[in-house]
Amino acid sequence: MTQLFPLHILVTDLNHNVHNLLKRELKKAGHIIYTACNRKEAHEAVSGGKPLDMVILDPELSEIFGKSLFEELKARKPHLTIIIHTFIELLPDIDKEDHLVFVEKNEKSIHSLKKIIQEYSAKKAAYL
Repeated sequence: MTQLFPLHILVTDLNHNVHNLLKRELKKAGHIIYTACNRKEAHEAVSGGKPLDMVILDPELSEIFGKSLFEELKARKPHLTIIIHTFIELLPDIDKEDHLVFVEKNEKSIHSLKKIIQEYSAKKAAYL
């Protein structure tokens, strides 16, 4: 993957193997990765001073984060791109919006995530 512009990405995933894979692969691509494994860490990342371009969110954490995380993200960072990364049967009932992307979690989803991130990175670089 050709790196066009390093993004600040918050990665959340209940599964530590998936969490570590995303973190490792996206760091290798040159991005700045923040992680959150619980509600407190997610809230701190969203409300703190860390710049965020994108969030990769596992909705299985809904029991931890709740729908209020979406509301907090939209209120604090309305133009933030959120990638919902989940199994198709667990896809939450959330209205599709411009800054909301769904990626089905499977053995090849890292490639889909990288493609989306690369396209976003290229768009961001074009504005600089």
